Amino acid sequence: MKITLKKPVLRIVRGKTQYPLRAIDIDEYLIGGGSSCQLQLSADGVPMIFAIIKPDADAHCIEAMFPYPELVVNGAVTRRSRLQPGDEFSIGNYRFEYLIAEVEHELRTTDGESAPAKAPKLDDSVFPNRVTKAETKPLSAAQLVEKLEQELNLLDDLGHYDDIIDEYYSDELPGSERRIA
Repeated sequence: MKITLKKPVLRIVRGKTQYPLRAIDIDEYLIGGGSSCQLQLSADGVPMIFAIIKPDADAHCIEAMFPYPELVVNGAVTRRSRLQPGDEFSIGNYRFEYLIAEVEHELRTTDGESAPAKAPKLDDSVFPNRVTKAETKPLSAAQLVEKLEQELNLLDDLGHYDDIIDEYYSDELPGSERRIA
């Protein structure tokens, strides 16, 4: 079953970027020059956190935290504005468009319409230090830490086998594809 979701996005109209569409996928979307911002502007004079976009009923509001550079929404200088799909705003030399994108998602059901995918079981020899819940109950905190350290060391040792494991899963699961995230 497919459903269509409406997701807010910013389209970068003016300004250099590899990714001209940015999803507004958190409640407090920060714009500014700082590394904590979801949308980083590299121009001189842009404060670390210049503006914030927050959801507001059926749209989003943008609010400038500083008077400079000016926030211009649909041609008018403002400090706060409610954004509607198609609205344009600019910050300094950057210009953006607020849009609502429709995204289709495929739902998988487990009520008989489609069977859940099953991952292949790996042999227990792959996990020589596996400890069950029943085995951990009588252990002290120091012993639990020691077991965790052993598992972390094993994971470090096996880290370079990731490509081999990925190939195993992509070859074994029907309909699986290798994808680049």
